[in-house]
Amino acid sequence: MRRELDYVRMEKGGLVRRLRLRPPLMPIATLRPGSDDPRLIRPETTPHLQLQPPRDSRLLSFACTLAAVLLFVGFGTCVWLGRETLFRGLTDLWIISDPITHGDAAVVLGGGLEYRPFVAAGLYKKVLASRVLISRVCGGRVGPSLGHTEFNRKALLSLGVPDAVIESVWNGK
Repeated sequence: MRRELDYVRMEKGGLVRRLRLRPPLMPIATLRPGSDDPRLIRPETTPHLQLQPPRDSRLLSFACTLAAVLLFVGFGTCVWLGRETLFRGLTDLWIISDPITHGDAAVVLGGGLEYRPFVAAGLYKKVLASRVLISRVCGGRVGPSLGHTEFNRKALLSLGVPDAVIESVWNGK
């Protein structure tokens, strides 16, 4: 059995006609513009029917899928372009900035010769560390004769740290 379908058709006189498709054996009623048939719909009462073509569900699903993909790609592009700012903001949330309090010792590891001994001496002078530990590093000569351990010790002594509080510790090898 066939279904009956509704559709809307524009007539010459500006009237919109709603017709019901019937099986082919039955005649379709023909209506003239201006008649008082209840099946006639005036255009001013239904403006949304005049400009919209019939919707195709495949086209609508494609449009929704395309919009979702474009939103996802746009969001990903924004995250990629703003990743530096985003990650800096996340690291600010991650970092805990507690004030420095008194500790048992300040440890000076190998490397960083331009700032590590100076920071350790500053901590000792502010009475935030009672001892300064220097790691013994094998190799790693700075000049023709000084290694990292000797350079750190001489730098600490020249910065006013007494020799009695400076201790060398082995690096575990």
